[in-house]
Amino acid sequence: MTEKKGLIQDEEFNLTSASRTDVGKSKESGKKKNQIVIGLIAFLLIAGAGVGIYFLIKSEKPIDPVDPVDPSGYANPYVMQALNPKQSQFLVKRNTELAFKYPVQESTNNKFIDSLILQTRKDDQALNIFLNVESLSNNSVPTSPWSFPYFRNVTNHTGRYSQSASNDNISISFEIGTHWSFSIAEQMEVLLTTLNQSFIMMDHYKEIGFRVPKARRFMGLGERNAPVLLKDGTYALVTDHNDYSYDEGEGKAQGYGFHPILVVQRIDGRFFSIFLNDAASMTVKIMVDPNNDSDSLLTFIATGDDLMFQIFPGPTYTDVIKQYTDQVGTPLLLPLWAHGFFVRSTNLTDYDQISSALDQFANDGFPLQGIALDGQSLERSPNFNFDPLVKELIGKYNSTFNFILPFTPIVSLNINESDMISGNLTVRGGIDYQPISFSIFGEEKLCMDPLNFDLANNYLFPLFKRQPSLTQQTSAFWLNKNTPQILGISNITDSDDPFKDLPYHPGKIPFDKDSLPKNAQHNSGGWWVRNFYARTNFGTRLGIQVHQALDLNQLHENFILSDDTAPHFNPYINVAHMFPKQRGSYEDLKSFIINLINFGIYAIPNVGSSLCGYKPNVSDQQLCVRYFQIAVISPLAILDTTDNKILPFNFDQEAKAGVLIALNQRFRFLNYMRTQLNQLSLHGGTIINPLFTVQGFTQETQNVADVSSIFWGDYIKVDFQLNEGQKNKTVRFPAGTNWVNLNTWEQIRAPLNETLELVFNTSITDSLLMFQAQGTIVSTQDTTTYKVNNVSSLYNFPLQLSVALNDHQKAEAPYFIEVGPISGNEFQYGIINVTEGKLSFNNLSSPLNSTLKITTIEKVIISFAQGNINASCAVLKNGTAFALNATAIKINDGQQYFTIEPNTSIETVLSISQLQYIAFGEADEGQEVHTLCTARQPKTHQTIIE
Repeated sequence: MTEKKGLIQDEEFNLTSASRTDVGKSKESGKKKNQIVIGLIAFLLIAGAGVGIYFLIKSEKPIDPVDPVDPSGYANPYVMQALNPKQSQFLVKRNTELAFKYPVQESTNNKFIDSLILQTRKDDQALNIFLNVESLSNNSVPTSPWSFPYFRNVTNHTGRYSQSASNDNISISFEIGTHWSFSIAEQMEVLLTTLNQSFIMMDHYKEIGFRVPKARRFMGLGERNAPVLLKDGTYALVTDHNDYSYDEGEGKAQGYGFHPILVVQRIDGRFFSIFLNDAASMTVKIMVDPNNDSDSLLTFIATGDDLMFQIFPGPTYTDVIKQYTDQVGTPLLLPLWAHGFFVRSTNLTDYDQISSALDQFANDGFPLQGIALDGQSLERSPNFNFDPLVKELIGKYNSTFNFILPFTPIVSLNINESDMISGNLTVRGGIDYQPISFSIFGEEKLCMDPLNFDLANNYLFPLFKRQPSLTQQTSAFWLNKNTPQILGISNITDSDDPFKDLPYHPGKIPFDKDSLPKNAQHNSGGWWVRNFYARTNFGTRLGIQVHQALDLNQLHENFILSDDTAPHFNPYINVAHMFPKQRGSYEDLKSFIINLINFGIYAIPNVGSSLCGYKPNVSDQQLCVRYFQIAVISPLAILDTTDNKILPFNFDQEAKAGVLIALNQRFRFLNYMRTQLNQLSLHGGTIINPLFTVQGFTQETQNVADVSSIFWGDYIKVDFQLNEGQKNKTVRFPAGTNWVNLNTWEQIRAPLNETLELVFNTSITDSLLMFQAQGTIVSTQDTTTYKVNNVSSLYNFPLQLSVALNDHQKAEAPYFIEVGPISGNEFQYGIINVTEGKLSFNNLSSPLNSTLKITTIEKVIISFAQGNINASCAVLKNGTAFALNATAIKINDGQQYFTIEPNTSIETVLSISQLQYIAFGEADEGQEVHTLCTARQPKTHQTIIE
């Protein structure tokens, strides 16, 4: 045994050495190398293995990673030397002569990395930095989308170097030498620095610490039921089928979504974000300075071969989200039917059960879009053959009835699956890479390999093609618990498994618990990838493969509903995400809203909670109604229950009425929701925002941890009732702001220097509180006069516009109208502009040629008008002009608003595609056209909302 000077020795640290040959024996060689990189742009890339390294023998007792501390005598055993500072190339090399105590030990399969190259790269949005192993063997898997130069002739430089990105607002500087560090600054303010923080590079343990000066708030980091603001603690990012879980920094396993994105707000109100673009499970430790007197600390720990970062400098909350979506892609619009009301129950699996329940929903007037079949229905429809059941239900309920079908990577092993075995489309294992089979309820099963590029073409495409019901474009696939969850599997680990002695497990669970065994391997483009690395991407890749198979079958109005999502979904597929089930408490309502907020950060807005998806034996009807009230603004609305008592037709009259009122309100504002989602598909951003991220809202308006009031889209403040038994709520409005109550048209004016507090009724039969900001336009549809059977009904409802004029008597908003399938481009979008007493639509896409009523305007409601409005007229693009009805409606405290409507006596129709403008103001009776539409010519507006 060779002793290396300076390394701390005690009973848990024993020293030995190994050559590169020795290290290689413990790893897969060639195509068996255990790495996977699935992703886009990376910021900080750390990878590789050491050459001629010395390592520590692991003791019987593993050491948990310690909290981030000032590491005098801790763990940064590296020095930095400049290779080519003008090209921002540096060598980072481990100094084995320095004394450090490490939080984890070397083992046969976890060695120190001795040498890395650091190189920077600039783009318009961020400053990118890459750290890569100094040399790679010919058999190595590329670890990055970039090709990096590797330098052999190292010159020893000392000094300080810096570089700015192309916008000159963000920069990076290096302190080189023994106590090296790098710092990232925005507008000369340091955002992050590695000064005096940990830096440990091992094969299967990477740790890097940052100081974060002036940090005020932290948000994001995967899917978990936790407060909107992350507290001090340890946050695991590892996909797990973890229903009913709560994690406030205890290091527990999270839910399904793997989204390693952290948003930071500084004490000056500016935001930046950190994207840890890595495919391996990881842990993030946070220590927040509550008084902002010193730096907060972040420590990132990853288990994989790679570690990648990217910093988005903001400075606003919307900026950091748009900068992120510039990298991963903006979300696509789902088909309209995806926003309908669906029901799923473990008690609704066959035709008789389903049709009986559907008839009861219809009899009670519930606008049900379709059925989401539970996973148990797979027992009656092996290998996804739902064709008989789907055709039978469509035959009774017509072709507008939609289905969300369960999908799992687990398939029955029978003669029909021989192509999967021969085509190498299943997960393999062992030395001979044989298909892994296992028994579930006495039946032998196989697991699809979603990392195999041929799966969609060779298996899923013909599988779906054999089901004619899918060709009607009426179905989505729900990839439920696609981590994958495999119960009852016998996990037999090879004796030479490189992961049998990993230093730690994120989430405090073994990686093979209820999942594929550790020796499971995936064929990814000819490279064998261990399931250890693939787990966080398994569900993502499965979703992409399923969507690709749907696309090959030209099923463009279908979509994927996945429990397991990751950044790599966008922009490839129509993906939606469902949150884990919850326990059935009023705290769960907060988690619902927080997850809506967080998935906006992750650029996956098409999300929803399992409405009333309580633990068994919980059947609180009033709580269920509160879920439906939040679903007014949630893109997905799926009732998911294990108890028939929670099917709304079994509710008492008050609770049943509450659900119907909430669904009616949802469909009334669905056009507004679709308009906002279309904006996200064009420009990125988010539609669910906490108030402290919105300009004008302060701590005096609402406590930052309170999510009972949020901003929905660009223009509507929403207030929820989240407290049990409460029937009213105090709502606060920032000083100097004006709002329209969208339930009553009451105009709310807050004093210039004082927060306004008003009390509103919030029983379960009251509409959700919604307030429109001044200077905006909100489009709605009348779902009280017209009956909604499903979302297709909305095609035949005309639009109503709520115009809240600002102090300059102007308002502006985007609009979006669709009359058919998104895939057929049967939609139109643009800008609605109100100025100088004229309302006009400016098209940004090809105009629609449709007679459906959604392309017409039924009513315009104008609030905050400074003068009287007793007249209105419309001018069409063909030069025709005609008078409209203008009416003043008086409400409380002497307030009034104005309505503009077509003259029903002469059957005029306001078709948006034919409309040039609507004018309104004062005129004598019979002189509306002459006064408003002839004497003044409209101005041309080219305003485009970003």
